[in-house]
Amino acid sequence: MPTELTARLIAAFRWVGDPDQRYWFAGRTGWLNDPVIVRDVGAALVDLFPDAKPDLILGPDRSGLGLGVLVAAAAGAGFAAAQKDIDRLADSDEWVVERTPSDYRGRNMPLAVRRRLIPFGSRVLIVDDWADSGGQLLAMKKLVVSSGAHVEGSVVIVDALNDARLRRELGLRSLLNSRELRWR
Repeated sequence: MPTELTARLIAAFRWVGDPDQRYWFAGRTGWLNDPVIVRDVGAALVDLFPDAKPDLILGPDRSGLGLGVLVAAAAGAGFAAAQKDIDRLADSDEWVVERTPSDYRGRNMPLAVRRRLIPFGSRVLIVDDWADSGGQLLAMKKLVVSSGAHVEGSVVIVDALNDARLRRELGLRSLLNSRELRWR
């Protein structure tokens, strides 16, 4: 039985595509336009791991940035963004860098985080809005482990993984499964 939040997530979601309808993408921007979703989604994702006590939330710098901050606020934790565009990282900080396996577009992307942002021994909850191939989540898990921290689990709004083994490896929990979203 859907909760009010999951019902609102489903209602605010759209598939968007080009005029010829050859390519369709997940239109998730409606989620941020709904004040109830913005208010409740962070706590709902934290509640997927009721026994976890994360010190830090880690999410990708684009798709997980706003969501990650909402989760961090609900968890009473800090937030760090895994940077995708590492060619532009030019500073004196030490960076931890990991590569994704092939993502939903077939790319192997680097993800990086400043080493000082994931303290040794910290407890980290990984967050993103959508898990399709699981590549970003795997790379973020590697960033956490490479930093000497502990992964509490991974949370997403939508789980679109086809691989149950990968879901277990990531410790992935979600508010929705992609099968719950109406197609176009």
